[in-house]
Amino acid sequence: MIQLISVSLVTILFTVIILLNALRVPHTFMFYFIKGAVIGALYDSEEYPDEDIVEHTVQIAFLFCTFTYIWETQLNNSNNNYAS
Repeated sequence: MIQLISVSLVTILFTVIILLNALRVPHTFMFYFIKGAVIGALYDSEEYPDEDIVEHTVQIAFLFCTFTYIWETQLNNSNNNYAS
């Protein structure tokens, strides 16, 4: 069961990496060893309206290793107020 989970998490991470590389999206990839044992995945997005960007984070942890992948996209504001 643990092998299936680990293969699934790593497959998801590398699929995201391949897709973002194909789209030529600037990104950061980090690999860490951690103290303790963790199994899981995380997706987070943070909006920075002042800079007009959204920062996305995908993190996958398996036992003593953590893979983190961060990229940015443009913030699409549908509430733009235009002066008449």
